Amino acid sequence: MTKALGLALGGGGARGWAHVGVLRALEEADIEIDYLAGTSIGAMVGAIYVVGALDQLESFASEVSLETLIALIDISFPGLGLIKGEQIQQFISKYLANRKIEDAAIPFRCVATNFLSKEAMVFESGLMVDAVRASISIPGVFAPFHHEGAHLVDGGVVNPVPVSVVEAMGAKAIIAVNLNSDSKQAGTIRSASEGDRENSGSSDEATQEQQNDLIQNLAGRYETLKNVLQTEVDDWIPDPTTGLNIFDVIGNCMNIMEQQVTQINFQTDQPDLLIEPDLMEFGIFDFHQAQPIMQRGYDAAKALLPQIKALSAPD
Repeated sequence: MTKALGLALGGGGARGWAHVGVLRALEEADIEIDYLAGTSIGAMVGAIYVVGALDQLESFASEVSLETLIALIDISFPGLGLIKGEQIQQFISKYLANRKIEDAAIPFRCVATNFLSKEAMVFESGLMVDAVRASISIPGVFAPFHHEGAHLVDGGVVNPVPVSVVEAMGAKAIIAVNLNSDSKQAGTIRSASEGDRENSGSSDEATQEQQNDLIQNLAGRYETLKNVLQTEVDDWIPDPTTGLNIFDVIGNCMNIMEQQVTQINFQTDQPDLLIEPDLMEFGIFDFHQAQPIMQRGYDAAKALLPQIKALSAPD
């Protein structure tokens, strides 16, 4: 009898498209997951996977455009986040509908953070869409999700890669996918080819231009609002002296924080196998870069298939 295999999918915004590639590689190798837990984007991809809708999500990711992203953004001024998150929740509902965590074919858990108690909240039951919405609530970007009197934000604040959760579920062998490792410092797996990296590097300028277009289009959607609000939206366009906008600042801060928290957590809750795709050139809001990100995840998992198969083999 094989060991019960657990999979912990970490947070990382748009880098989470890599989870789709990882799951594809595992499926192709007929590797079955017995327990799955996710944080933030890992919770979203994980939930969609356990309800059997990964094909639909992959199709969406393959075709996602800046225009599609704009349609999912509902600006909140004033508020507890730049984005209300209602449109995102409706998007997630297309895949999860009214499915409940306790009814999933594969035991599933979703990690969020209780903003006031400063503790992790692990969803073990209830509507998947609510749990995922709570887990993806990046502080400052999404308004916190209110659930049973609690104010919930991104699970990555306290548990970016939920190894401890999968272990508590009963997994005897644990694979973790960390999206936020600086491979140059950590010596992690390089999943992409040199050509892939060169092509991605050459597209940096085009990507920045696309991001600028996204913010400017957002301003256009809200042109009927008061001039003061228009000014606030215009301020999201990158500062010409630094090339940074508010999303870069929030995203980089989240990445730094999650790197540090993950390393601390791994000191006490170590996975048996760690998959770390080479993703640092992608920002956490680069959702329109789905194809290369998914490929990085696929390649990283594919390279470790012998170790993964050995991991779940009987003693």
